[in-house]
Amino acid sequence: MSVGRTQGEDQLYLHGTLVVIRPRRKGWYLVLHPRSAAVIFTDALGAHAVRLFLLGHGVSDIAVKVERRAAGAGARWQRMAAALYEMGTTGPQVPNRSMRWWVRRAGTLAFSSGMSILSDSLRHLPVWLLRGMFEAAPATPLGKRAHAHLQPFIVANLCASEFAARSPDWQLYVAGAVTAATIRCRFVEYLMLVLPQSKLGHFFQSISNERSMHRVVQELQTDDGCILVGLHTEQFYTAIFNVCRAAPVAILADIALHEHSIAARRDLPSLPFARYVGKDSRMAGRTLIDWLRAGKIVLLAFDIPPPPTSSGTKIETVSFLGQDIARFETAAWLSMRTGKPIRFISSYRQGRRLMMEVSSPISPATDVSPTQQIASLTEHVYKEAERFLHKHPESWLVWSYWHTLIVPAQ
Repeated sequence: MSVGRTQGEDQLYLHGTLVVIRPRRKGWYLVLHPRSAAVIFTDALGAHAVRLFLLGHGVSDIAVKVERRAAGAGARWQRMAAALYEMGTTGPQVPNRSMRWWVRRAGTLAFSSGMSILSDSLRHLPVWLLRGMFEAAPATPLGKRAHAHLQPFIVANLCASEFAARSPDWQLYVAGAVTAATIRCRFVEYLMLVLPQSKLGHFFQSISNERSMHRVVQELQTDDGCILVGLHTEQFYTAIFNVCRAAPVAILADIALHEHSIAARRDLPSLPFARYVGKDSRMAGRTLIDWLRAGKIVLLAFDIPPPPTSSGTKIETVSFLGQDIARFETAAWLSMRTGKPIRFISSYRQGRRLMMEVSSPISPATDVSPTQQIASLTEHVYKEAERFLHKHPESWLVWSYWHTLIVPAQ
């Protein structure tokens, strides 16, 4: 039987599976790509577009359909489809709508409905049972599928780093730990949209080492505002929750990567205990500076892919784990402008509990030029990150897509 025909490059179709879950919180939907364990947040119209995608409609056809329902929705769907393309879910080949194909699609939609119904009951479950589900998530069929997909990427990225000389067994161990941590992180993102804030807090406390969290909170309370920089490590959101016990937190986020509202532009489905600030906002810098001067905390993650640039534009880089990656200077710039210290925050798993650590304050020098201040502070941040990763490489979730951070020779 023919596999299918191909259309023009402007028409792409879904190749794979997407699960659409309605957590019943603030009108948001969660789109899960099981193979990569990647998650996209969207709204009701976005969820409708994904269902059409599942039923074999092409990206361009869906754009026309959603545009009829809301002005500008077509272009916003195209951006969401581009994010799905980056996950490897789309291609130009028209799906072969055989009986087997329809059965699989019906099964996916039924599973999505079941997960949406489960969302209503999760909020009523005791915390100890939620914690058991959290621990068991990597061993589920979805977890095993994600592991099989992510492991080759993680091993290849380890081989392209300073860990290339480590044994294959060690690399496979790290890959297994990273995929398990990724699945647990996705489960936590799901709970964040389902659980009421009080129960979510109890859940975070149940998976954390309270003593290490208390030490970090005490350290941060000695600062009159600071810039926390960190990596996307094991249970990043749990660490944020605990930081919020010290002072209000603002998070600089790439809204374009996290939010795909189709009907109209909206804010991120924010954490119930922190504030998001879009990095592309014109007022982002001023907002964060005012936040710091008010004695609050700004949190930045700097293990992100380089921004898109026009041809011929040079990207400033820094050597990190044996490769050149885009140089992230935002934390140093904020410190130089406000005089507030930078602290490197890290989290890792010890047994079945999350440990959290924070570095000593890194303060800007006052006897050098602003350019030298930024260079020195940035160098300190990357050195702290490398020290942490040499101790806890299995905690870094970015190993699965570290190749996207590397800047080719310019």
